[in-house]
Amino acid sequence: MFAQFKNRLHTQWRAWSAAAQAKPTTMGLGISHEATQIHALQLRQGPQGALTVQHHAHVAHLSLTTTQWGLTEASLAAIVPLLPTPPPPLMMALPNALVQHQYRRLDQSNLTLAEQVDSALRQEVAPDTVAIDYVCLDENPPDSSPLYLLCYTHHDAVNHYQHVAEAQGLRLVCLDVEAFAALNAWYFWLQQQAPEHQHLVLALIHARPTELSVYFCHQQRLLHQVHTPLNPMFDADAETQALSFMQHCWQNFHATHSTPVTQAYITGRHSLAPNLLAGIRQQLNVPLTLAHPVLALATTPPLHPDTLTQHAPDLLIAFGLALRALDGQPS
Repeated sequence: MFAQFKNRLHTQWRAWSAAAQAKPTTMGLGISHEATQIHALQLRQGPQGALTVQHHAHVAHLSLTTTQWGLTEASLAAIVPLLPTPPPPLMMALPNALVQHQYRRLDQSNLTLAEQVDSALRQEVAPDTVAIDYVCLDENPPDSSPLYLLCYTHHDAVNHYQHVAEAQGLRLVCLDVEAFAALNAWYFWLQQQAPEHQHLVLALIHARPTELSVYFCHQQRLLHQVHTPLNPMFDADAETQALSFMQHCWQNFHATHSTPVTQAYITGRHSLAPNLLAGIRQQLNVPLTLAHPVLALATTPPLHPDTLTQHAPDLLIAFGLALRALDGQPS
């Protein structure tokens, strides 16, 4: 699945064009998961291109049991009865820890594109042992070779996600990566709510129940990402750990990158903790905005707006995936 969808792994979010507006109504479903919960989010794109959130389902886990691949069959089975019937095309994401990525400029040599990708990755991994995907980010740069995003993961990770989806009768459009799903959601929100910030160097913070992630990015390109586990109960020790982690990764990024961050955003369940938000604001020397990207969209029945607002802090990944599920459908 992962390797079969060339040029579908990290399609940057695009504005809904006139061509897109001519499409019939389409649906896209994204499912995100972690040890404590699983969320499904369905988007609807109308004939004129308008996007709305139509369905949300959520299952909270009583156990922190997980697998080396993240998603368990039991977790997916628990949410399937809550999905619309029939379920629309589905996107899921591999956990960041399972995927390696890099940006490379590939020249126009005598090698095929696939051969160039294999050659670029051969120094790090045997290409025949992993699933590889890639996408061109700028096809016609004026002064250099095209820039590609290259990603690879273990074959067993891809097979696991494909198996658990098929076992539940779901059609997996393709696998994304959590980091790129997060960026997809954030940049959609930025285009709608803060277009003047799209071209800045940003720190996008995701304070999930079991993990704190910080994505440093510039114009949708991921410059650096760091993650640390969190205690779902988020007691005083967990808060201290999170603040220490933020200070360390902030200092490390600016010590290794010449262009400073000029704006930061935060979302996630733990972003609602007043002490964490205030503590991070004190550490950063740039504005920090609390925002939940899915709230850029209105809801349509049967989903009530209050339900979306209640769960919005937990829907960053699911939202980014649902956007990609729409974009990934055949015309």
